[in-house]
Amino acid sequence: MQKITAIVRPNMIDDVIYALHRVDDFPGATMTDVRGIGHTQHQRMKEAHGRQSWTYPTSIRVEIVCPDNLVESLVEVIGKSAHTGRPGDGQVFVSPVDFAVRISTRERMVDHM
Repeated sequence: MQKITAIVRPNMIDDVIYALHRVDDFPGATMTDVRGIGHTQHQRMKEAHGRQSWTYPTSIRVEIVCPDNLVESLVEVIGKSAHTGRPGDGQVFVSPVDFAVRISTRERMVDHM
């Protein structure tokens, strides 16, 4: 199993989720409002270092835990549907998941969903 974490623009989240739902065996996703800065924002902050209060852009974090065989297609779908071509489109991270436990049944899930 793998965990896909994508950070996308808020105005692109509907396109991303719609595209993900078109993937066979899409397992679902969790979405969270997040704030942060990327390289471009960091450079601007360094140039205006005297400023007291900063505004941090809002993004949406999408988390998906899925079988290994779905990772490439889901990452591709996220990348295509979130792309605007402008700085700040976001990132996609993939990391291994050793196991998961379904709270309602206490079932331990390993390498299958």
